[in-house]
Amino acid sequence: MANLNSSFDEILTELADTFDNELADANRKIVRSTANKLWLILRAFARALFNLYQVVAALRVKFDPMYCSEEDLYALMRMTGTNLRQGKASLLTVVVWNKNLIEEKIFPLGVYLYSSVEGVNFRLELHEDHVIPANSFKKFDFYSCIGSNPLKGAYNVSYNTNITIQREDNQPIDIDFSFDCEDNSGKLGNTGETLFEFRKRILSDNKRQEILYILEERLKDLPNIHECSILYNPSVYPVSSPYLKDDGVNYVPIYPQTVMIILTGSPSNDFAEEFLSLCPFSTVAPEGVTDYGVVYYESNIYAGGKFPIYFLKHRIENYNIIIKYGYYSRFVTPINVENALEELLLPLKSVSTYKELISTEDIFDLLNAYQNSSVRLLSIDFQYKGDLVKYIQLNKTQIAQLQTIVFQRVTLWE
Repeated sequence: MANLNSSFDEILTELADTFDNELADANRKIVRSTANKLWLILRAFARALFNLYQVVAALRVKFDPMYCSEEDLYALMRMTGTNLRQGKASLLTVVVWNKNLIEEKIFPLGVYLYSSVEGVNFRLELHEDHVIPANSFKKFDFYSCIGSNPLKGAYNVSYNTNITIQREDNQPIDIDFSFDCEDNSGKLGNTGETLFEFRKRILSDNKRQEILYILEERLKDLPNIHECSILYNPSVYPVSSPYLKDDGVNYVPIYPQTVMIILTGSPSNDFAEEFLSLCPFSTVAPEGVTDYGVVYYESNIYAGGKFPIYFLKHRIENYNIIIKYGYYSRFVTPINVENALEELLLPLKSVSTYKELISTEDIFDLLNAYQNSSVRLLSIDFQYKGDLVKYIQLNKTQIAQLQTIVFQRVTLWE
């Protein structure tokens, strides 16, 4: 049976054989010669069918993200309203300490700047005052920048104490405040999505028609937002979200006809503009959580001249990996094996995006890059919340990060 992969000769032969079968009862066969007009007609028909197959085969993959050319892939982006993700700025968590042992202090709204030892600038746009209790602290995420624009790329900053923070308007900062910064290896940016990564994303994406999903994607495309999750309550009653309150027992409610935003990043005015361009719903200050933020969209169309957009931060779920492996001691040393395996798993310690399910199969896939006939991976387990499990399932308010790797060695004998 001729198909899209058939050659012209295969199609012609099949047509002639079919014609011969129709004439079998008369003990006759078509003369396969250019002197035979009927043979020429069959050749013309076979050529037309071959050309038709070629057109169908070309169109079949022309807009298939897996196989199409780069030129067609860009055309596909325009048709689907999807773009390459243009890269992320690096985030830096700054700890603001109130050193006053008696009085709470107000850390005022404004734009704050920090310049690292390497000369990379980080920026925080604070849209409201924050009260920091006496002898306590609060954390804020800065983003790498050039001027007021996000600077895309991976810019590592090590843990440091008593760093210097300045206000963009050069106003003095209360001397009772001191600043530390955490190591930001888990919040590094990147230079952008490759075409290969885009192909994988669009092939696995089946929710592009949902408006709130589109909103999530648009917000995640902002360079100073690493991850964004949106939960919506369409009912007329408050519902519980999966986001735990600070008491660790109860859950933050989502009020009727409102959305809850959970993100990893340092939102600015661009975030507010993008949110209001697509979302017809409002947000409210989360109940039972102190570590939340707000950005404003300023316009005289709103009462008070600005529209608030509240957001929460993703909860980080730490887990450990236990790897049991066997090795031939004549050919390899355990320290070299473990260093190589640990290096392959380093990206899991700096995850800043949401993944619903993490399984031990994912870990095996990563470790398969280590090829050594003298080493055998025997088993992999997760240690999560005190239990040994084979997979970790998360909700949209959580991001999993690898904390430690434990190796268990078994000597193999030949």
